[in-house]
Formats: sequence, structure tokens, C-alpha cells
Amino acid sequence: LQRRVVRAVARWGERATIVLAEGDATAIAFADAARGIELRGETIVIPTSSHGFARAADQVALENAIRWALRRLST
Repeated sequence: LQRRVVRAVARWGERATIVLAEGDATAIAFADAARGIELRGETIVIPTSSHGFARAADQVALENAIRWALRRLST
């Protein structure tokens, strides 16, 4: 499943922005599956192990990442 998701994201090209929670098992699996596959978009890693970005600081970091990605797409 992870390899299929990574290949799908790779097809998005430079418009893709991936946000990963650094210590989360799903994010780790995605990163492992992405090795060797060219992802031309941006990857943002938030230093948390919370899959749902549950802590207040995680939520702020996620919001900032989303705002940055949206600004990037609008230029």
C-alpha cells in the first residue's frame, strides 16, 4: 500500500506537499517506501510522534505547513 501511495504522490509532481509526523509509524512507513522514488514536491517533517498532530504545538506546526503549501500553490 505504501509504495502505491508514494507512486501516486510522485505523479503529482512539483505541486505535491507531504507533511509527515517525524515519529509516527505511518510517516516512517511512507518515508521508507519513498526511498529510491523521485518525489519532486516538498516534504515537511514536523517533530512529533502524534499521527493526528494532537498537541497544541503540533497543530500550530501543521497549520503553518498547510498555509505554506497553499501559498506555494497560489504563486
